[in-house]
Amino acid sequence: MITYNELVANIKQLTIYQRLELIEIISRSVREELVLTFSGIAPAEQIAKPAEGSPPEDTELAESYTDYLSGKY
Repeated sequence: MITYNELVANIKQLTIYQRLELIEIISRSVREELVLTFSGIAPAEQIAKPAEGSPPEDTELAESYTDYLSGKY
């Protein structure tokens, strides 16, 4: 098996066109693996969305946090 350092040395000896092609191959491979890895995970918008109604406004959040801190201290 080729070592990492040998691989890097071999890559540096390739022509610019061969290195560009290698970048494309690696990029495609990484994208495919990421799609497989994260295909079952819900997007952040779905996770953060409230179960009912709309998200609270900034003023509502500020008031709620102020009330929380007042009660705590």
